[in-house]
Amino acid sequence: MAFHDTTRKMGPKRLVEERVFRSSSFRSVGVVDSITFCRKVAQNSALDRALNRLVLLRKHPADAVKKLLPRPARTMVTGILARVRR
Repeated sequence: MAFHDTTRKMGPKRLVEERVFRSSSFRSVGVVDSITFCRKVAQNSALDRALNRLVLLRKHPADAVKKLLPRPARTMVTGILARVRR
């Protein structure tokens, strides 16, 4: 399966984050430009889920930081990521 416009538009971005990256029904998830692709399976393994989350972390590092770190650390890391992206 492939989904387009999943890096900038909030609707497709949220859909793949909630329904693909965090699902037990997809494996081999990847991202190329603004396209997210995956393979649908009856049940993925724990390793597949961990790899899917790793791809999600790499796709949106600033978003992941916001969800995982306490507020003071978030501010610092988000600022560093913004400078690195330039």
